[in-house]
Amino acid sequence: MRRTMSSVYFTLLAACVLLCISAGTLLAADNPNAKEPFVGGSATLILDAANCGPLHTVSGGASCANVVNDRSSKGPLSPYGISCEPIAFQIGLGVPNALQGWIADAWNAINKPKNGKVLYCDSSLKALAELQFTGGIVLDVTTPACDRRSTEMGYLSVSIQPTTTMLSPPSPSSASGTPYSGEWHPGQFALQIDGIDCSKVLSIEPFSVKRQVGGSLQSELGRAATPVRIVCSNLKVVISDSSLTSWKDWADHCFAGPPILKNGAIIFFDNALKEINRIKLYDLAVCKLGPAPVAANGDGVGLAAVEVTCARAGFGAASTTEGKSSNTTRPIGR
Repeated sequence: MRRTMSSVYFTLLAACVLLCISAGTLLAADNPNAKEPFVGGSATLILDAANCGPLHTVSGGASCANVVNDRSSKGPLSPYGISCEPIAFQIGLGVPNALQGWIADAWNAINKPKNGKVLYCDSSLKALAELQFTGGIVLDVTTPACDRRSTEMGYLSVSIQPTTTMLSPPSPSSASGTPYSGEWHPGQFALQIDGIDCSKVLSIEPFSVKRQVGGSLQSELGRAATPVRIVCSNLKVVISDSSLTSWKDWADHCFAGPPILKNGAIIFFDNALKEINRIKLYDLAVCKLGPAPVAANGDGVGLAAVEVTCARAGFGAASTTEGKSSNTTRPIGR
């Protein structure tokens, strides 16, 4: 009997909840002042008044008050300055000229602080708010992973450090957002290295170039003459064993020393197989060569993993002289 009464009670309770939800939905539909739920939008980067297009993701940029936490004092916390979080964003590989030039200068250890803003827009591309920043410098740029087997989209990851930031409503002069149109698939790439057979490259791990800070970053912001050190990550490549010969010969020379330094490039293509960007690589040398990891299902058999050091890199358009080789990875169309 108790079980029957409990079942009836919970059934009636569920019916009441559903009735309340339905009534609330009808009332909201009849109310012209009811606010519609936010269904998403986009963010657009403006750099020195140049529209750099939509961002795939963006985070950071908050202004933070530095305070003295003196437990011996019963008074309020004492602020002693304002710092800013880095602004991190992802953008398509077809980078606009304004951003491309800024990154290229940063990779050449040239400080060019820039001002700009990030527009946060609704689904109709109307600006809702803007994050203004001043004195920004490029800290870190990372390419997406290249992989013939992947179907995910890939984006360029960029981190900048501003001197000041301010989040505010959009100014009357703010432009509207820009719809995202660029797509890049991880299989649409090519690798070139002088004299090396790159025709059977299966994947390249994300490659990053970072600004190494040897002290207080905040003290260096805005000072174009400040010397900086640019550090490149190692290039990690998986190749087919059928193309191993030239890589092994190069590795043998590098391991015996002195290493044979080579130049090359990672090239990115759009869906029409048109080049949209490239990363130029200088003074490459093999530092590791071995079999690729093999999974339980056999993935990895017949593959080799190569790790290559890179002294410096260049960001931007194609060159007619650098990294030229007939032994090039062929892009795969989608």
